[in-house]
Amino acid sequence: MLQDYRRYSIAEKERWLHLRAIEWSGWATFISLPIVPVLLIFYPWYLVLIGLLCIDLAWQFVQHVFVSVRLSEISCLAVAWLQWPAAVGSSVWLIVQGRLGVGILALLWPLAGSFVTAPIDVVLGWFGIRRSIGSIELSLANKLGHAAQDAGLVQ
Repeated sequence: MLQDYRRYSIAEKERWLHLRAIEWSGWATFISLPIVPVLLIFYPWYLVLIGLLCIDLAWQFVQHVFVSVRLSEISCLAVAWLQWPAAVGSSVWLIVQGRLGVGILALLWPLAGSFVTAPIDVVLGWFGIRRSIGSIELSLANKLGHAAQDAGLVQ
C-alpha cells in the first residue's frame, strides 16, 4: 500500500473506500481519462471508442473476481495528475495537425469520458451483471483490515 491508513479517521477511511469503489466499478473508463486523448493522436477516434467500450464490457466481468488496493491507489494518483496535461497536450497537437473535431474531443475527454460508457453500464445493471459499489467497498475494506473478514452487505 502507498499510504498508512491507520492514521485515517473512520470517516476518512469510509470516504476513501467509497471514492475508490466508484472508480473501481468503472476502472477501464476511469483510467482512460489520461490515455484516450493520447490514443486519439495515433488511431481514428471511432476505433479508440469501440476499443474502450469493449474493454469496459470485459472489465464488468473481471471486477467480480478482482479488487486491488494498490492498483486503485496508483490509478487514482495517475489519473489525477495526468488527465488534464494529456488532454491539453493532445488537443493542441491534433488542432495544429488540422484535426479540429478530434482535438476538441481530446480536450473534453476528462469531462465527457465517463459518460461514454454510461449506457452500457445501465444495461448491464438491468441484467444484474454490474457489481454494486457496496460490494467493492467491502472488498477494499477487507483488504485494508477496516472491516471484519466475515462482514457482509446488509440488504
